[in-house]
Amino acid sequence: MVKQLRSGKSFELEAKTSDTTARYSIELDDLVITETPRSGWSVSSHNGESLALDLELTPELIRSGLVREVIRAIQEERKKIGLDVSDRIVVQWHAPTDVAEAIKFASGEISAEVLAKKLEQTEADGSTDSELGLWLKVEKID
Repeated sequence: MVKQLRSGKSFELEAKTSDTTARYSIELDDLVITETPRSGWSVSSHNGESLALDLELTPELIRSGLVREVIRAIQEERKKIGLDVSDRIVVQWHAPTDVAEAIKFASGEISAEVLAKKLEQTEADGSTDSELGLWLKVEKID
């Protein structure tokens, strides 16, 4: 009904009682249309179409986000030391527990994405400026 009204058409309604039938025409100006999303959801509407997104951060989504941040950090380090996109690398890393668990869980995905032949957890050789608390050492291999 809302889609039809928002497209500029009226909505026809038929009401029957035991002895009569009445027809009504509803126009967009006859209504006040509000959309209230459920808690934890975001809703956006345009031209009668609505899209709802569940914004709950599950442990899987948080881990996936950490993995993407680790990949981004490794790629930045590659760029910083002047490596080509196709260079194979070895990555030594040290991270807080939550980030370390994400790296271990997705080591295959991370290695494939950054062309790492080896991801090696080690003790940090220095400090890190990373928001993740991630220390990295990237080396090109021949």
